[in-house]
Amino acid sequence: MALIFYACSQGDHHSATGEAARAKPYQATVNSDIYHRANCRWARKIAVYNLLGYDTPEDARKDGRRPCKVCRPP
Repeated sequence: MALIFYACSQGDHHSATGEAARAKPYQATVNSDIYHRANCRWARKIAVYNLLGYDTPEDARKDGRRPCKVCRPP
């Protein structure tokens, strides 16, 4: 029996994944509802295979994410 996993979006957003997400100014992990600035110490710890990238804070919020309390993105 094979298990297939795939990511589901919570809405219409413009996110990049993996290596392409590292170039985006706002980042999140698939395992959390928090988004970060790209230079946040917590964003740098996200494994590339769990990484999502956003062009704007609005895109991250539309995807159901809230701002990090450490780096305080808009």
